[in-house]
Formats: sequence, C-alpha cells, structure tokens
Amino acid sequence: LQIAEQLGVDLVISEGVIDGSWVDPLVKAIGNVDYVVEASGTEEAIRDGLRVVKRRGKFLELGVLGKPCNLDFVQLVYKEVTAVGSIASVRSSWITALDLVKSGKVNLKLLVGPTFPFDRWREAFAAAEEGVGIKTIIYPQESTPVRNLSGLPI
Repeated sequence: LQIAEQLGVDLVISEGVIDGSWVDPLVKAIGNVDYVVEASGTEEAIRDGLRVVKRRGKFLELGVLGKPCNLDFVQLVYKEVTAVGSIASVRSSWITALDLVKSGKVNLKLLVGPTFPFDRWREAFAAAEEGVGIKTIIYPQESTPVRNLSGLPI
C-alpha cells in the first residue's frame, strides 16, 4: 500500500475484502469515483466496482475470471458507465508505458522487486508468493541452456 501511495493512487482496497462492506462507507465519505481499475478478476470485485463508479465513469477490467460471470448490467446502463476489458496489449500501450518511465512519472524502482538468476527459480517463486516486491524478476544466465520444445526454428 505504501508503494501505491508513492505512485499517486488515492485508494486501494486490500485483498481479501470481498463482502462489499467497503462500498457504502467509501461512497458516503468521498462520493462515487471517476475511474475503477479492477484487477483481481473476481465477480464480487467487479460487482463492487460497478457500484462505486460514478455516473458516466470509467470501469477497466484487467482481471481474468476464467468462467462466466453474472453482472448487474443495470449499473452500466443507468450510470452510462464506459466499461473496457483488457488482457492483451497493443504496440501503442508499450510506447505509452515506456514514455511514462522515461518522463519519470512511473518509478520502476518501486515496482520491481527482487531479481533471481534462472537456476534460483524456486527462491523467486517463494519470494513472489510471500509478496516480496510488486514484480519478481527471473533472468536467464549464459550457462542456462535453451531448449526448443516447439520444433520451430529459433
């Protein structure tokens, strides 16, 4: 949460809060919000996000449910919410991301956690599971053999 604050995020709902109990106190305190970025991919979080987004607000779904989901489309229609789902990226997204990093608006040092050589992958996975850093990096070593299992030329 400290990193989110340093990145300029106004509000983060902690993982594990899936009962919707945060929605009414938030709306009462600050009103509905302009933007919701939902990245957990749970039906409950999507439902809560649609409840909290303001009229003509924007809702971005980045999570992957992996199964059909029951949504209250009345929230979308009556609030005239613009909803976008995204799992892939396009070239322009990468250019924008790189420009943000170059400009200093995004500090990668806050986002990149520990790095591990490929032969220490078990440690890397353990660090990621423990939540050490935002992103854990595993990098190849010159001594790491590359095996082409696809049968296609590399």
